[in-house]
Amino acid sequence: MNYIRLALKAGRGGDGIISWAKTKYNSRLGPAGGSGGDGGSIYLVVDSKYSDFSHLKNVEKKAPNGTNGQKDKKSGSSGTDIYLKVPENAELYDLNKKIRISTLKAEEKLLICKGGRGGRGNSSFKNAQFQAPWLYELGERGESLDLLLIKEGINYVGIISLSEENLSDNLIEEFQEISSVGDQVHFFSFPLSIFEKKSIKPFHLKDLELCKAIILVSEPKNENYNKKQEWLTPMLKDLGFYSFISVVLGTKDLQEIYKELIKDLKKTTQLPCFKPKGSTPDDDYIEYSDDLLPDKEDYQIIKVPEGWEVNSKRLSYWSSRIPQTTLHNIERLKAKLKVEEIIKQIKKSGGLKGETLKICNYTTSIY
Repeated sequence: MNYIRLALKAGRGGDGIISWAKTKYNSRLGPAGGSGGDGGSIYLVVDSKYSDFSHLKNVEKKAPNGTNGQKDKKSGSSGTDIYLKVPENAELYDLNKKIRISTLKAEEKLLICKGGRGGRGNSSFKNAQFQAPWLYELGERGESLDLLLIKEGINYVGIISLSEENLSDNLIEEFQEISSVGDQVHFFSFPLSIFEKKSIKPFHLKDLELCKAIILVSEPKNENYNKKQEWLTPMLKDLGFYSFISVVLGTKDLQEIYKELIKDLKKTTQLPCFKPKGSTPDDDYIEYSDDLLPDKEDYQIIKVPEGWEVNSKRLSYWSSRIPQTTLHNIERLKAKLKVEEIIKQIKKSGGLKGETLKICNYTTSIY
């Protein structure tokens, strides 16, 4: 098994709670609500005794959640981490962001999905201002990832026939007779019809993503060969294939074509459908910290028939962490969402007093 796709999900952090220390004679001795436990994380660990990914088909791919906080300042238990063993030199690709993550080397251990932090209980919020805080947080969501693992040195090649559909199958048979085991070349046959629709169906796309090279094959008497190639080229470029090999049967020795293919494969360091890590901004990254979250960012303020809507990743994060169940929590949420600052901006844009304002899942009125 030269490759495998895994849907990984780290555990969610447990929720903090509100609780109060009690004795037989006094039921309110101060906040004692514990924090939730952290969610389990998922690690990839290189193990030299494995040579492929067949053992990963039935392993657990979802880490346990952390448990909620408890009374008497006791924290919830953390979810157990999961360790997935993979062979050396396994290449990692993010199927959602279409980026290459890395190649795992000998004895390497990689945190691939981080578990969510547990929410704080009310005992964590006690300070000079709040001696009896009705404050607590919900646990963070754990990271999730659709991951492609493929062995380094394995070469998948897609062959597309620009005339009869069976041309690509015939070419594959001839290439397989020429190839040697050491080349580690495998072929996919793709019908031209899959490119005629607005989007390629997942059934074909998942095989195209594995390909390091594309070969276009046609008969010598095909008059529409150039037109079809010109029509297909932009679609292949959109997928990441900026170059490909054109084969007109009978005009060139297949062994020469195969040697050219092997040279191209040796130059290709990653799957063309995926971009190198760092080539695209990591828009989903949010630093989960009170101190490091940015105080200001560009809000997306939208006028809707019901009033106004505001969205941003930071605001969404805090609205999912702070439940609107106590007055103290609501005041803290309003501070984190910068409600007063947003209302001032909306008034400058023509907002009127009394109009509805929705900031993620928090709803209020302009005042």
